Amino acid sequence: MNPRTVTFDGAEWGLKVPATPVLIDLLLALPNNKPRVAAAALNLCLVNDKGEHPFSVSFLACSCNPLLYGGLIMEKLHEKLIPIGEWYALGLECMGEVGDTYNPPPSAAEVDAAADFTDPPVAPGDA
Repeated sequence: MNPRTVTFDGAEWGLKVPATPVLIDLLLALPNNKPRVAAAALNLCLVNDKGEHPFSVSFLACSCNPLLYGGLIMEKLHEKLIPIGEWYALGLECMGEVGDTYNPPPSAAEVDAAADFTDPPVAPGDA
């Protein structure tokens, strides 16, 4: 099991951050609909010892669309009568794990700014 576990729907789940392309999809969709992305993150990040997620919904079958996927997960959560406050808080916690993991590459401006962080070397005798 993963080192960090949470209890959800009466079972223990490990928190596993999904692959980088999925991370990016989740992060880009977050401003559009937080509850759907939280639901998507919840199902994508929670995994048991068998590698299973709480709900058998394929992210790939949803064309890797976190909003569509999150909506389907929300329907499953509603069917199981899991309170919104419970799954939403856990979904946001999962998104926190996602955000902490993803470090985008530096922009060109950041690289340029870091290029001059030290003074150029001085030749012996020129000091």
